[in-house]
Amino acid sequence: MSDDTQIAKTGNNLPQPAQPQQPIQANLNQYGNDSTQIAYVQHYDATTNQTVLIMQGAQPAGGTVVGQGVTFNYDCFNFFVLGTEQYDGPTFMVPKNRALTESTSDEMKAQCAALTPEAIEIVKTFPALFCSENHNFTKTDPDHMAYYGYVTDIKVQDNGIKIYFTKLNALPQQVLIDLAAELCIGGAKAYNELSRTHWAIKRINLVEVLEKAGYRVFKL
Repeated sequence: MSDDTQIAKTGNNLPQPAQPQQPIQANLNQYGNDSTQIAYVQHYDATTNQTVLIMQGAQPAGGTVVGQGVTFNYDCFNFFVLGTEQYDGPTFMVPKNRALTESTSDEMKAQCAALTPEAIEIVKTFPALFCSENHNFTKTDPDHMAYYGYVTDIKVQDNGIKIYFTKLNALPQQVLIDLAAELCIGGAKAYNELSRTHWAIKRINLVEVLEKAGYRVFKL
């Protein structure tokens, strides 16, 4: 995973389903293998939804790449905690009885929990944290990593909710534990949400919280 991943922050209102974005051309330097980089931020503005260019893989000869524009809304974020999941593949499964059934406001449940096509389009605009359960209740190991990224699609199946996703960068999960109050990750002294498999949506500007704590996920 490249340390040079760039991500934008924005947003005040819940988004309407995003309109298709036209590919944008940009010149960039890409380091590392199988990495993901946001090469272009269109009119960076912390008060509006943000369209960014996502480019995966190595830079082709000549240095010109074409990526897909993705619109993010940073008022909320998806929070996934799944057993010992390593998030190595293109998808993972969330049990239906743990999908937007807990640790989520009634407002967000009413808007998104039914996972209608319209709700899925809204969920896809929120950034996401992809986590596995803590190794030691409310603490974990220094090398236990969580991932920042976004959801690309959602399929409701008989055996659970299949989440298609993209990881953009990694950070130590202990950082999230230390920021539990700021991120609205509830729990008690010996237990918090990172100790239980579930998917929640938090009305918190995740990027803003991380940046205030010194963990920048977007670099102008």
